[in-house]
Amino acid sequence: MVASQAGAYIFTVESSPREAAMTLWTIRADYDPEAKVWWTSDSEVPGLVAEADTLEQLAEKLEYLVPEMVDANGQFIAPERRQGPHEFRLVAHHELQRPAAA
Repeated sequence: MVASQAGAYIFTVESSPREAAMTLWTIRADYDPEAKVWWTSDSEVPGLVAEADTLEQLAEKLEYLVPEMVDANGQFIAPERRQGPHEFRLVAHHELQRPAAA
C-alpha cells in the first residue's frame, strides 16, 4: 500500500499473514545529483543501505530489504519491533536550482 502524507510516502510490507500491529520504520532518502541516484541517508533499520535511479525504484528495493535487514540485524532491535508485519515511511527531499529563461 502506498500513500502520500505531507511529503512522505508510506509503504506497507506484509511479512506475516497473521493479524498484528504494524511496525513502522522511518527511512530518509536523499538525491545525489552527481551520481543521479536516490540513496538511504538515514534509517531506523540497522544496516540498511540502498540506492536506485528513482524514488519509486528505491521504494521497491526497500520492500524486500526492510524485512531482510530486520531479520539479519535483530540483535540490535528491540524484541517488540522485530515482529512483522513491517511498514516503512520513506521521507525524501529533493531541491533543484537552475537558471530561468530570460
